[in-house]
Amino acid sequence: MAAKSRTTTAKAKRGRPKKEAAPLPPPNPVPAQPQGFPLLIPEQLRTCLMSKDDVEAAVRKVLTEVQDKFDQINGQRKVYLSEAMERLHVKSRSTMWHWHERGYLIQEHDENGHVFYFDFKIRRAERGEHPEKGGEEDGQ
Repeated sequence: MAAKSRTTTAKAKRGRPKKEAAPLPPPNPVPAQPQGFPLLIPEQLRTCLMSKDDVEAAVRKVLTEVQDKFDQINGQRKVYLSEAMERLHVKSRSTMWHWHERGYLIQEHDENGHVFYFDFKIRRAERGEHPEKGGEEDGQ
């Protein structure tokens, strides 16, 4: 019995036949027109302008709002254990733990269990105030 021979030399195709892509729509020949600068009537221009004092007052108002918001956010900034130890010149984590146990500087924990302190408490401790009692000295 003779071996069956292949009549084609092309490789057999496997899988689902490919779909033909739909032809693209013809391009829209609408030329882009340049946009002109809006013209202002002198009356409109006068109402748009502000005096120097008004501009300075508006800038001062915005600046104070931004500074207040920054101070509020900065006071609530999280200071993690390593930075707190560096700022308070503490060399051992056990000292920080003892301060927490004695109520001097209470630890907070984030959602991952990392220890942190709020920045305003660290600033109080740097000044030598009792961070948890709000400015009182240790002996009182």
